Amino acid sequence: MKKIIGFIFCLMAIASSIMAQDPTPQQLAQQIKLLTDMRRADSLRILSLIDSLKQRGQAINGIQKRLDDHELDLQKADAGIKQFGKRLEVTDENRYRVIKSNLVYSVELFEMLNERLNTLDALNQLESYQQILVDLNNPANESMGFSYNKKVIDLISNNIQTKKKSRLMELTQMVLDNPILKGVTSLTPILSVGNSVFSVISSFAAQDDRISSSSLQTVKNELDRYTIYYGKLNEANATFQRNLANYRINVSNLHNKVKDFTVKNLQEGGYSTTVAKQAPNSTVGDYLSGLFQIYNREAVEKYFTNLENTNRDSKGIKYEALLKSNTQLINMNKRTQEVMDIYKEFETIYRQYIAMIEKNNEVMQEILNLAITEKLSDSASKVTEQINRLKTEKQKGISSIERAINIEKLKNTVERLDSFFPAL
Repeated sequence: MKKIIGFIFCLMAIASSIMAQDPTPQQLAQQIKLLTDMRRADSLRILSLIDSLKQRGQAINGIQKRLDDHELDLQKADAGIKQFGKRLEVTDENRYRVIKSNLVYSVELFEMLNERLNTLDALNQLESYQQILVDLNNPANESMGFSYNKKVIDLISNNIQTKKKSRLMELTQMVLDNPILKGVTSLTPILSVGNSVFSVISSFAAQDDRISSSSLQTVKNELDRYTIYYGKLNEANATFQRNLANYRINVSNLHNKVKDFTVKNLQEGGYSTTVAKQAPNSTVGDYLSGLFQIYNREAVEKYFTNLENTNRDSKGIKYEALLKSNTQLINMNKRTQEVMDIYKEFETIYRQYIAMIEKNNEVMQEILNLAITEKLSDSASKVTEQINRLKTEKQKGISSIERAINIEKLKNTVERLDSFFPAL
């Protein structure tokens, strides 16, 4: 306001000056420039004020939105508290319904878990994938456009000159045809073969001066390249097999947990845990499959129907009497959290299994690509073909596992369990 008053006084002064004397053109130009500059400065101040008002408006809107969100959160919390209060109103009927629901869904879940554990233990979905790994690890396999055995023979044939060459080739072939190599799964055998082959060549070189040290070194350098490459393949395969073995142990341990829990509940409910005679080599899965033919959701529902009919009068079901005369129900219900924990353990094993396959496939692709970058193969397209084949079979295997397990169906069943009343 003070600035505006000052501006007006300035105008009056200029006007007085103009009236007092006729200004020169130069003075008039200066006065006009002064007025223009002052107007520009005021315009900038007005724009700044408008921008400030906009920013404050946005800030106010943001605060209002946060207040609205906070109000919504309070409403949700209030609804949750009311629901919590309702659940605390424990009646005998409520207790019974929770127990009945938990036991019905527990047996349904465990029957499905047994089927899924049998599926995971079989590993049928990975047969094609594992066969590719076996083929790639086979020193005689030429699906990559080369093989370890053929490269060794070519190295000797092209670089070693000796009058006993046929004998050298025969001994080398004997080393390569060693039965141990047929099922090679670790780094050690292929390194042993490489060392054995070079020892044979070196023994011939010691007796024949036509085998030069330079040709011997050439063979060693090339032989090492292929030996190291196959060593990487063997180690990746051996790691995968070790992981599979550990995974199977985890599956077996969890299967035993499911069996122990199921048997305990059966005994608690007065059921027999004996099944039809099974083969001597039957598994935990076989035993549980036989058990669940008798002890399943239908049987549990029938069990509760009998209890309700036994404890019914003209007014309806006598829930208090039912629970007092069947304390085993309360004991079984107390283990609901254990049921949830067993499922969580299953899901962890399942997801670790998928991750293990993905990791092996990633490592194998890196190794197979070395055949191209290190120029080990005479055909990059064949290497690429094997990489794509491995990717395809990996994805087929994982998709098959996911379909067989159907983790969402298991999860939906678990979510129906109610552990809110741990002491019921």
